[in-house]
Amino acid sequence: MGGGMKKILISVSVIMVSMMITDRAYASGLINLNFGPSYTGLAASPSGTPSDFWNSMDYPALEDYNADNGNDLEEPLSLLDSKKNETSVALTGYYSEHLNYIRDSETAFPGNALMNSYAQVTPGNTGTIEFTGLTPGTYKVYVYSQNENFLANNALSITANTVTFSTKDSDGTLGNFESPYNYATATVIVGNDTNLLMTFSGLSATTQGDVNGIQIASMKSIEAVPEPGSVMLLGVGGILVFGFMNLKARKESAFNI
Repeated sequence: MGGGMKKILISVSVIMVSMMITDRAYASGLINLNFGPSYTGLAASPSGTPSDFWNSMDYPALEDYNADNGNDLEEPLSLLDSKKNETSVALTGYYSEHLNYIRDSETAFPGNALMNSYAQVTPGNTGTIEFTGLTPGTYKVYVYSQNENFLANNALSITANTVTFSTKDSDGTLGNFESPYNYATATVIVGNDTNLLMTFSGLSATTQGDVNGIQIASMKSIEAVPEPGSVMLLGVGGILVFGFMNLKARKESAFNI
């Protein structure tokens, strides 16, 4: 094989590896937030694992960040991704005038403490939180809402940026994650301002809204699998380079790109 052809193949390999790494670097693109004590484990996002870390917004956090009487956080609450990597994402607004209690709940099904506590939105009002520092792009947002036992008709209405979605009425006795009864999900676009503004309220003016937790998953968090033809084109050397770079990319958070 001539030197010119070798240079062309090497150039093509480098370009393809770069393209693949762009997708692979989103492998840990999941941020979890629990309203209540710290939690480790699964929820409904398919990119989650049993060892996933959840950021906690509990009583101490509310006090530390002066989130009372409807004030913004005194300073941003930096968030880690599901693998405990640092990210550029922060919780910058927690308007607690109407999203103002972290309450214990009896609704958690065995082995899942996520549903043991929730932030409460008072009836007829709207609670608001804001995330900033997200990489512009498309995200899947999961909002968990399971009411206390025997409190039916407490469906939750959610707006994430411009997208509105909701859960359905549930009596709070579900023993597994079941959409849309104890969680709801929507696809949301984050623009160049890097912000995700979320509002919550009871679906009717006479009912409260309960928010157990939130997951924000990059749509690129599912790994891109190379096509067989691409692997053949890369050759053995290219595959080795790709494998080395992929190991490095797995350690990076999607939210720092």
